[in-house]
Amino acid sequence: IVEIGAVKMNEQKEIIDTFHILVKPIVYRRLHYRTQEVITLSMEDLQMSGLIFPEAVGKFLIWCGEGDNEFCFCTWGTTDLTELQRNMAFYYMEDLLPGPIYYEDVQKLFAITFETRKDRRALEYAVDFLKIEDNGEFHQALDDAVYTARVLSFIPDEIIDRNYSIDCYQNMTPMRSSFPGNLRRRKTSWRIRRSLHSAVLPAGGTRGKSSGGSPITGGITLPSDTVRSTAM
Repeated sequence: IVEIGAVKMNEQKEIIDTFHILVKPIVYRRLHYRTQEVITLSMEDLQMSGLIFPEAVGKFLIWCGEGDNEFCFCTWGTTDLTELQRNMAFYYMEDLLPGPIYYEDVQKLFAITFETRKDRRALEYAVDFLKIEDNGEFHQALDDAVYTARVLSFIPDEIIDRNYSIDCYQNMTPMRSSFPGNLRRRKTSWRIRRSLHSAVLPAGGTRGKSSGGSPITGGITLPSDTVRSTAM
């Protein structure tokens, strides 16, 4: 993950806050040229302005839980929460977002509401279909989060309530690699997580699992050869 962007919505599905942060790559030191063309970010941008992932995701989770409010993730598609947890697992931080996670897949909700349950459209298609004003920018985390929130505002509450999704990534058996970098990652994550447990997770560790609460849509960008910056 090289970028995290999100918006926070109230119960009336109005955007009330935004979040954006760049992530400094540690494992992958080069951006694929296709990725760089689409997201308009260079490795120099990430190195100069980005935070290492444990710090970036820590700030994101604290922002999600500000005011001790319950929240629900709303994504465009099914993969962004999995990627977020995979990156957290790399730094032994997955217990900060315990699973399984109940969330709203806005891509699925759009299909159920306006087309057929089996259809899965691109975010840009949904924006055009609903005649949502756009600035011409897609595949950038915060922009995609805003678009996803605006699409969500068109979905009736009864459809949202009946068609929640469940991310079961953390039901899988975790795999730990044995190379020496694990020790460094573990020490880093423990320093970060000590300040996060009290700020983000309530007693019992249920934060982020409920399908109720304030909707949070967001986007992540991966430094891969296939660009995917859909909203998370």
